[in-house]
Amino acid sequence: MYNRNIRVFKGLNKTRSRFCESEGRHTKKYISCKGLAQGMSSTVKVHMKVCGKVHVIEVTALPGGNYGVKAVTECDHVKEFVELVNELSIADLTDKRSSKVWEAVKISHMSATCLVPAGIMNAAWLEAGLLSKNLAKSAGSNSVEFV
Repeated sequence: MYNRNIRVFKGLNKTRSRFCESEGRHTKKYISCKGLAQGMSSTVKVHMKVCGKVHVIEVTALPGGNYGVKAVTECDHVKEFVELVNELSIADLTDKRSSKVWEAVKISHMSATCLVPAGIMNAAWLEAGLLSKNLAKSAGSNSVEFV
């Protein structure tokens, strides 16, 4: 079974036994120069060139299996949207019909063309291990091109 509290860092081969609060016991965790991997997050940047705004979205795994969503943005509509989806479950990431993200798209004042919901889903999928971080890094970005 995949333990989401253990992250593998490129070029890292050391483990250290530490007390893990979410597991309630000592466990081996991968470490980096910044410390334990637990509590790390996945971050994406959404460039909305049409409205001239850049949104930085961060998703962090929370104790209990949910995912916290934060955004740094100047857009009031995106701020409102992020408040609606501030904590997501794995079902919100995998079941589009009942997802809190897509329900929030319907009731928020955000433009229908805004890419922030897709950015949140991408960051959350990275954090949940549903999307390879190596693949995402090598791809660089996804985009919509007007032709």
